[in-house]
Amino acid sequence: SKQIDDKNLEQSIYLNLGDVCLEKGDYLGMKPYMEKALVLSKELEIHESELIAIKGLSFYYQFKKDYDRSEALAREALALSHRFNLRIQRQKVLVHLSNLGYSKQDIRMGEYYANQSSLLGDSILNESIQTATLELEKKYENEKKENLFENILQSFITRKSCKVFTS
Repeated sequence: SKQIDDKNLEQSIYLNLGDVCLEKGDYLGMKPYMEKALVLSKELEIHESELIAIKGLSFYYQFKKDYDRSEALAREALALSHRFNLRIQRQKVLVHLSNLGYSKQDIRMGEYYANQSSLLGDSILNESIQTATLELEKKYENEKKENLFENILQSFITRKSCKVFTS
């Protein structure tokens, strides 16, 4: 990606590599990828990627037990999720903040963010169910209209052919 100077692809690769490290629990290996992804996503104004990179760095600092820095980054990611209406990412940040609260032995914080995440998850699920229901209703209505049109057309053709035979 550097050879073809595609910064979007480059930041995406860094983010994916950081995510692979995160999934493997390699927080030390993840940090440089997330830092590079953060710089590029800010430069390119790709806000969701910026949020994911910040959240990744928050995981790193949680791993290093620098809870204050981890929480500050998580709150920054949460603010981005609100500013750009990134609801699915917001739910993930809320889960992380909940886990961070438990890591800090702050049960109240952990429970608060766990509840917020659960409420948001329910809301997102309800919206996707409503959207799917509306799409099915539209499809059903369109099929109903098409069938009605075909019946009218068939009736018209039948009447036309009857008139031809009776004339």
